[in-house]
Amino acid sequence: SLSVKDLRKQAQSYYLMEHQQQLPSLQPQVTVTASEQTSEAQEETVSNWDEWFALMDQTSPIVMLTEYGGSEPPRYQKDMV
Repeated sequence: SLSVKDLRKQAQSYYLMEHQQQLPSLQPQVTVTASEQTSEAQEETVSNWDEWFALMDQTSPIVMLTEYGGSEPPRYQKDMV
């Protein structure tokens, strides 16, 4: 049977063979912290519950899921909405 470890070894061997025995240099990715994501996602500040309910009435559930998850929601979540 195939294992992930064996597949990785084979992929690395093939890559080395195709790229003159040199592995790629990895560059660190810039990660966005959760607090930065929430500050970017919040376009309006809500000062009381009435404003919050009004905002929820105006915001699409798909948009809420997208902002919460950081990417487009999967099909099953869209189907639930």
